[in-house]
Amino acid sequence: MFDMPCKRYSLENWEHTKGWINDVLKDYPLPDTPADKGAPREDFWETNQGHPGYMDDITSVVATSVSKFAKYVKIDIKNFFIYDMWHQVTDQFHCHMVHNHGATGFSACMYLNFVQGEHLPTRFYAPFPDAATGYSLDYMDLNTNEGDIVFFPSGILHESPINLSETPREIIAMNFRIDF
Repeated sequence: MFDMPCKRYSLENWEHTKGWINDVLKDYPLPDTPADKGAPREDFWETNQGHPGYMDDITSVVATSVSKFAKYVKIDIKNFFIYDMWHQVTDQFHCHMVHNHGATGFSACMYLNFVQGEHLPTRFYAPFPDAATGYSLDYMDLNTNEGDIVFFPSGILHESPINLSETPREIIAMNFRIDF
């Protein structure tokens, strides 16, 4: 009855790409501590509200995946573009509580530092309960790997579960605008 357009792509040449992204990001350090205790460290509010200096560089890295997703959701790539981007690190025992990115559009999460088996991927919550039990429905793609980018509707509730690993979980998050 309903279809949630969510898609995961693996970025090509990941080891090389990861090194290049880390070189770009070293010029844009994150705060040492999160704004709220237990929250991730991020630069959204530090970088002209989602328009960081590295945005063009990262956009070039994800361009092929963005194009594939636009085709998947039948949106002309000329009308589909990134309008917000931020770098986020979730340290041990920190999480990013349940939230969404607005009522319309799409968002994406690129896993920059993600250890399979140590970190949990983003958990998504269905906008409706289970018909039989009334319980919340959630989904986690346990096949997510470092170098993957996951696209999803911006209005879907989601969270970054608590990081129990000593290794920080690191992502680049993005919001997309659609011009019709």
